[in-house]
Amino acid sequence: MSSSLTVMAGATIALATLLSAASAIAYKQIKARLSFIGIYAIAFLAMAVGYLVISISPTYAMVLVGLAIAGAGLGLLMPNINVCLTSVAPASFRGRVLGGLTTAFFLGQFVSPILSQPLSSVVGLDVTYRLAGGLMAAMGAIALGFGWRWQ
Repeated sequence: MSSSLTVMAGATIALATLLSAASAIAYKQIKARLSFIGIYAIAFLAMAVGYLVISISPTYAMVLVGLAIAGAGLGLLMPNINVCLTSVAPASFRGRVLGGLTTAFFLGQFVSPILSQPLSSVVGLDVTYRLAGGLMAAMGAIALGFGWRWQ
């Protein structure tokens, strides 16, 4: 990888991480106004929009916009999962519940390239991001559906 590509890759990852951190910092204020389900819906839908933007991006700048949007969604999702799980789990099970969440998170990071690389080799990276965006949109719709049922 050339030096400029390395810098671009690093900047891209840094931007997504920065937006994740910023939205995670804002979580407390957002949680004061919205339910867990509402935040799940927003987080998944932001990730869907971000991935769909990436899938149609003709330029590096557009990819950055998509990653920023998806990163902001991820930054809301992670604290929401933690707070939601710890609020419903009995105190005696919280360690196991959060251990299970951490395990699922790292297993997901491990399995993701094993599943996505062959898929993107067959259908292309743009379609892979489109499929990921569709999955996130479905998750957001499910969260919205649960939100309506729990009102």
